[in-house]
Amino acid sequence: MMARLSLSVLCLVLAAACSRQEGTTALPIPEVPPVSLVSFNGTLQPQATDTYTFTLAQSGYVQATLVGLGAPPSTAVALAIGTPSTTGVCEASYSVTTTAGPSAQIVGTGLAGNLCITIHDVGNLTAPALYTITVAKS
Repeated sequence: MMARLSLSVLCLVLAAACSRQEGTTALPIPEVPPVSLVSFNGTLQPQATDTYTFTLAQSGYVQATLVGLGAPPSTAVALAIGTPSTTGVCEASYSVTTTAGPSAQIVGTGLAGNLCITIHDVGNLTAPALYTITVAKS
């Protein structure tokens, strides 16, 4: 039950801080800057999903950035953040379709514990593409 509660809170916080949907009340973006940065690199296959886990030692700031994608600059993929399930699947609490760039695509507050991030081809890749994702966390 605690994992479900944590997922719900993370979902609400990340969705509210990052959502572009109308009718969502924005929560404040974390004020404390991140103190550590984790990078994930890989090769995304067409129609595939890659998943990585990371740990927050304490509840706080989380910022995810797709900083590089070895595909034409306008190529969009899905980037999602959530909690790992008992089966190893990343249960996304927030997802965005985005191109690579220097600005964070997901910003919010996460609860202490294990989190996960995924990158998924939404049908735009015609060949495998190298990528780099960074996660800044407090």
